[in-house]
Amino acid sequence: MKRLIILFSIIFYSCSKQDVDAGLTAKEASLELRSTASEISADIIKMDESEGFNGMLDLIESYIFTSQEDEEGNVKLEVSEIFQDFVTGPFSEVSDDEIESFDDIKGRYVWNFETETFKKSASDFFIVEFPTEESSENNAEFRINELELEEFTSDEFKGEYGPKLIDAQLKVDDEEVISLDLKVEWSSDEFPDLVTIDMNMKPFSLTFGFDDRNAKSSSLLSTLKLNDKTIVEADGYVEFETERKEEANLVEGHIIYNNLKVEGKVLVNNDEEEDYDPNDFIDVEILINDKKAGDLVVIGDDDILYIEYPDGQTEEIEILFEEAIDEIEEFIDRIDEAAEALEES
Repeated sequence: MKRLIILFSIIFYSCSKQDVDAGLTAKEASLELRSTASEISADIIKMDESEGFNGMLDLIESYIFTSQEDEEGNVKLEVSEIFQDFVTGPFSEVSDDEIESFDDIKGRYVWNFETETFKKSASDFFIVEFPTEESSENNAEFRINELELEEFTSDEFKGEYGPKLIDAQLKVDDEEVISLDLKVEWSSDEFPDLVTIDMNMKPFSLTFGFDDRNAKSSSLLSTLKLNDKTIVEADGYVEFETERKEEANLVEGHIIYNNLKVEGKVLVNNDEEEDYDPNDFIDVEILINDKKAGDLVVIGDDDILYIEYPDGQTEEIEILFEEAIDEIEEFIDRIDEAAEALEES
């Protein structure tokens, strides 16, 4: 299942089509797609090795403590509980002695190597000073400058909180490696109505917007940059059958990765008859340098995704992008391991 999700992440979002140049041959398109898979793999490796990503893992993996304070004011800070609201959310169960507002976590927490605890002092912000892996001094600082939480009151989510505003940053050796600006507007049903994210994870930067305010549709727009170069741009639109937004009728949009563009639309909710052909409801094409490489099609009883080249030849998408999928899986596994450590703490 995870490989299928990754596959769609690489090749899927859909949108109205534009006029394009004459198509590539099957051989040209196949070579270009394999080259793109290698580029994706290389970018994932860059992200995996980036200062920002590894700084984040240092913070998450190294400081999972229970919250205790001794007579001298040394604090074993329950960082895991704080991060659950932002990492494993958007909902996190809280109790009376857990965070309900920014005031609950304000303070400067400095790691003491001798006592292996944090020493707490007063601050108008939430600041954690700690050593990165194998460092003998506190060379990193995680800081939340601003935090607003939404308290939920419905029977379903009563006693839970969701973030409305987060302004945070992580510095290593006095250099900012991560910054996060998150804003969320919550609906009366206590689900996100509008989400905007600006995140820098050196040398990558991500902007993301999600809008769920329309009665029967939702949309998103996202851009990923490496330094100043845009490497991924995507937008998507989902139309639902009813205002409850439980079943989608239509998904459309596009995704661009360097010179690769995938665009089209998929009719999701349809009446499947005995001779149902999923390709009757999929209209997605793949372009390379604005030249048509082929169409996305489903073949076989197992609904396997293929690209159908202009001359009618087909090639399985998962095989074409195998190198990239493997690299993305390893990257996701690292994140999953950190998240599992938080949940088990």
